[in-house]
Amino acid sequence: MDNELFKLYVLAELSYKKHFSNLNDDELFPSGWYGNKNYQKKIEIICEAIETNTLIVNTKSYLDIIEKNM
Repeated sequence: MDNELFKLYVLAELSYKKHFSNLNDDELFPSGWYGNKNYQKKIEIICEAIETNTLIVNTKSYLDIIEKNM
């Protein structure tokens, strides 16, 4: 695993949690989120969520992944 990428992911996740500080982890992260190790894609999704002020499950990037896996 790329240690620098993981560090960026952790910072992104902390920023996301701070942005939506009134919600808990179960509300913030979709089922299976922590099992996925594609940190670059997760960073992109988190950034989109913060920029659009929406939860991860409502971002276009996340919905695109769900559609591809169906």
